Amino acid sequence: VLRRYKESMATVNDALRMDPNAAHGYFIKGWIHMENHDTAMALSSFRTAAEQDPQDYDAFVVLGKLSAALHDPLAEQYYNSALEVRPRSVEAYYNKGVYLQDNGRDSAALACYDRIKEIDPKNALAWYNSGWVRMEHLNDPEQAKRDFSKAIELETNYADAWFNRGLAMERTQQLDSAAANYQICLSIDPAHSLAAEGVDRMAKRGVRIKSREVRK
Repeated sequence: VLRRYKESMATVNDALRMDPNAAHGYFIKGWIHMENHDTAMALSSFRTAAEQDPQDYDAFVVLGKLSAALHDPLAEQYYNSALEVRPRSVEAYYNKGVYLQDNGRDSAALACYDRIKEIDPKNALAWYNSGWVRMEHLNDPEQAKRDFSKAIELETNYADAWFNRGLAMERTQQLDSAAANYQICLSIDPAHSLAAEGVDRMAKRGVRIKSREVRK
């Protein structure tokens, strides 16, 4: 916690000399390596933690994240292992879904988000991600609008959901509604540059924009 990594590593190594099978010691070593940007050593330590304790959920999740960042297919296996330990983990399903959507497996990603909706019906992020996949990967802005609307219903101040619903409306030629959604996004997050660009696009297409000047 204090970022005194040299002392931390020495203490962990002392502990592991007392108990070479202490899984959490290897987990802490992995975290130290990860914070020092040594991904190879971090992966090695987290794998050892999981080998010592096959119920180490946290080790599997971190292994999944590190592997996903490296575009390593083992990421999916690690998330599956995490789900074997905690079958109702929203975190593991979400991370797995993001990995799958980033690797062109949209149906499998949507299945992960659907599972989150079953476990946690009020999870706005699952609806948002479903909408994003449908709009950007499956070219289905109509269904995407419904998903973004559900995300907004669950989390009123979800700026990105307002923006993306506006984008879906723009793509279905509902320009007035698109502009309104972009403006609501900006009222929540005035620094949302994509929403500002959206308002400008709508103004240039003849939509009457209320209470906001178009950028020059």
